Amino acid sequence: MSSTLKHSLMRDGAFLVELLNRATAEPLLYPRCRAVEQLLAELALSRESDRVEPFNVLLRPHTVTAQLLGWKDGVPVFEDMPTLPESDLMLLVVKLARARLISRVKKCACGRWFFNRGEFCKRSCWKTNYLAKPKVQQENAKYQMRYFRENLSKYQKLYKRGMTAEQVRMHRKKLKLKPRRRRGS
Repeated sequence: MSSTLKHSLMRDGAFLVELLNRATAEPLLYPRCRAVEQLLAELALSRESDRVEPFNVLLRPHTVTAQLLGWKDGVPVFEDMPTLPESDLMLLVVKLARARLISRVKKCACGRWFFNRGEFCKRSCWKTNYLAKPKVQQENAKYQMRYFRENLSKYQKLYKRGMTAEQVRMHRKKLKLKPRRRRGS
């Protein structure tokens, strides 16, 4: 694939994703993009050959007819005329699929569409998903506890000497059990 064709397809993918994201906020665009979302969902499922028919059913109403506009230097000039308003978007999806780039059109965990190789649309979505994992939360809790003991606790000197939390508690109890001396006695 030539670099100009690939660049053009990347632009088309970015345009498709931008339109899908705008459709969630603009009610007039949503009906147009709903069919494209269904097509993308079916494409994600149609990795096996037995799921060809549902995909074709979605594509059937979206055809293009060619209309002759005229002649230029002895060559006929045609214009593709979509039969339905969303047919141009459907053809864009097919064009990306033919170029094996359709797998890059994805929906992030946050609900935004993006055109990339990763799993998330931006780093903050990755971070949110990463921090939601139980193992990461446990490791973070251990780190925070250790940081508090070594840097913020009023007993940090005891912790730095190598005492465990239980030993520090026992040490605190011993300190409290000693009777206080009264002034003047």
